[in-house]
Amino acid sequence: MSKAQPSLDEILEYGQMVQAGVIKEPPPTRRAFISAPASVDTDVIRKALEDRGIVPYEIDELGDTAGASIPELLDDCVKRADLVVAVIGGGKAKENVLFELGYATALKKRILVLVPPEEDLPVSEIPYLRVAPDNREAIEFGLDQILNAPRARWQTPRVPTPKTRPIGERADQLLARLQEALKHPDEQEFTEIITEGLSATRISSLSYSSEIMAEDGRADFAIWSDDFEPWVGNPLLIEVRSRLAAPSQLDAALNQMTKMLDKTHTAWGLLLYGVSSFRPVDEALRHPRVFVMSIEEFLRSLKDMGLGEFLSYRRNLRVHGRG
Repeated sequence: MSKAQPSLDEILEYGQMVQAGVIKEPPPTRRAFISAPASVDTDVIRKALEDRGIVPYEIDELGDTAGASIPELLDDCVKRADLVVAVIGGGKAKENVLFELGYATALKKRILVLVPPEEDLPVSEIPYLRVAPDNREAIEFGLDQILNAPRARWQTPRVPTPKTRPIGERADQLLARLQEALKHPDEQEFTEIITEGLSATRISSLSYSSEIMAEDGRADFAIWSDDFEPWVGNPLLIEVRSRLAAPSQLDAALNQMTKMLDKTHTAWGLLLYGVSSFRPVDEALRHPRVFVMSIEEFLRSLKDMGLGEFLSYRRNLRVHGRG
């Protein structure tokens, strides 16, 4: 015997109980569309998604698709997705993935692109990681960045985003705020000042995280911009320290960042500090992948040059052994 349908009064009573917190509504199921060449093993990607409560699917896993055309299937796949994970492959497969990626971009979906190290980068202004599709740690890092970031920060703009630019007078305002903060060093206040500086220089995307890859290290930001790519790649990881009291603290921070960079296949990191009882730059010159500088120096540099230009300048100094 079929179960009787609830009455209107019962439906209203249930809604009131949910609002009052008596009954907990189950969280909505999130879904991720995986766009990848048929030759790519997506098991690692699927497991990382499932561990985060996200149901993964590919275009050939839809239910009743009899008589549907490829464009209709793609439309269905992308529209039902909360997240699109695209794996760039070679040959004809790359063209198919790029087509699906373009459709997802048009629908303003959250997107993460995985570009194997040996492949060319055919996309811009979209968050991506240069990793193989079986690199579990790096894929988990990218997913956590995407899922924790505010939606607006991951939507592809309607027009090309300008490259990073100098922040001019905004730097003076932030420096004045920094001088007050330095009287009572607080990492949260420093982080907020840096966030405003990064936003003013017009990076493409910024993601916050208070604890990424916690067992091996942490990073406060991951940022993307087109003009990073020729010099330091994307993303650039940034860690903020309120105080460096001794060289041993700097060594520990650099070791943590190195582990983070290795696990995520990220090329460069930036360690920013508020105050220090020694000259950290002298200690850090030997490190091949992490720039170290004070927050004050960082903001002063952004006054007259964009972040991409500043990073290319610092990288060139590092390559020639001078900074």
